[in-house]
Amino acid sequence: MKIGENSFDVIRGLRIILECSHYPIRPEHRDGEIVFKDGKSHYFRIINSLCIPGDVKELFNVHGIGLVIAKQFSAESCKFYGDRNGFLT
Repeated sequence: MKIGENSFDVIRGLRIILECSHYPIRPEHRDGEIVFKDGKSHYFRIINSLCIPGDVKELFNVHGIGLVIAKQFSAESCKFYGDRNGFLT
């Protein structure tokens, strides 16, 4: 992952920002985690104009969103913490 490639729009109005050394995400603000093939992981934050992060699972296909996020960052998996059940891709 290169500097400046730590955020993107999953769909219009639904953006994620990936944690990096100059932008750490506090535990209470983590919406998910991306795990890379080398075992390293980074947390992400959902920034959007459509709904609050906790509503993402109710309103969208979160499995599909997780696949898009994992593919964007060439990650092994993507976990979403939007509710107690979350999801794993």
